[in-house]
Amino acid sequence: MHIFRIYTPQILNLNKIIILSDQSTHYLKNVLRITIKNLIILFNNENQEFLGKIIKFYNNMTYIFLIKKLCNNTESPLKIHLGQVICNRKSMEYIIQKSVELGVFQITPLLSEYCYKKIKFSQLKIKIERWKKMIIFASQQCGRKYLLQINQPLSIIEWCEKKNDILKIYTDPKAKNRINDIYGHHSKIRLLIGPEGGLSKKEQEYIIKNNFYTIKIGPRILRVETSALCAITLLQTFFGDF
Repeated sequence: MHIFRIYTPQILNLNKIIILSDQSTHYLKNVLRITIKNLIILFNNENQEFLGKIIKFYNNMTYIFLIKKLCNNTESPLKIHLGQVICNRKSMEYIIQKSVELGVFQITPLLSEYCYKKIKFSQLKIKIERWKKMIIFASQQCGRKYLLQINQPLSIIEWCEKKNDILKIYTDPKAKNRINDIYGHHSKIRLLIGPEGGLSKKEQEYIIKNNFYTIKIGPRILRVETSALCAITLLQTFFGDF
């Protein structure tokens, strides 16, 4: 029988009773149709995962007794920091969901001169809260114990200016290099995915100035979500756990 996974921010310890909120209880009872004595897996974004048994539902709360600590490792040794220019809602949500499944470590939504530059702060705040919920649901489904970290939005220039010595990659259909032209072993990579309309001249200059390695993913023009997921998959294949 399939055992469902649930995220909780609580500290988890063996032989401890965990009480889940009314929102989680609604999801367990009415969506997953879980009943008393059913088994469930809890994780808390701290590399902890426990098997538990539901002992009761009371006052819209779920009481779970933790019976076994699990030791599955589903995190990639490659820490990918995805800088994704904010695109339309459907594509952005798809990229975030699949980034969780593909093992991306963190993502920073980016604002470009040609794409979504004038988004209001209040709109961004709502989007980020929605993305965080999507990350939790995707993590519950794919077996990750850590939640993909989503950062506050930055402009492309602000993101490129952050100084570090890790490999920085930008996908560009006009590039001459391919992924297999990258030499050496890399455990941390910053990956920049631009908008479908391309970057401004100033943004392109900043990418060059800050030593981004441009790569081409095949001879065809890709949609933004295709480009992001293909690049992540290639990086995981060459440097990660694929």
